[in-house]
Amino acid sequence: MPNNQRYVNSTRKNFTDAELRKAQENHSYVANRFPEEFAESEALIKARGLGGHREITAHYLANKSPMDSHTIKLLQTYADSTYEGPFGRGRE
Repeated sequence: MPNNQRYVNSTRKNFTDAELRKAQENHSYVANRFPEEFAESEALIKARGLGGHREITAHYLANKSPMDSHTIKLLQTYADSTYEGPFGRGRE
């Protein structure tokens, strides 16, 4: 299973439907409000194969701002050790 699918499955296990909806709403807001910065962060996320990662969803659940490049690079470093969430809740 590719990393992205692992990340997506874990994210679904770690967040409620309401939390996922709220994160998606904030994600859409950021795309409309900050198009240039959003495009940059999305390109970095895609280039690093981090789409669907739990930490990205958590960011957009809590923030209405694009992810900065430092955070994305840091996430890449620990992506495979943090995707499961607390207590291995999202483990495959």
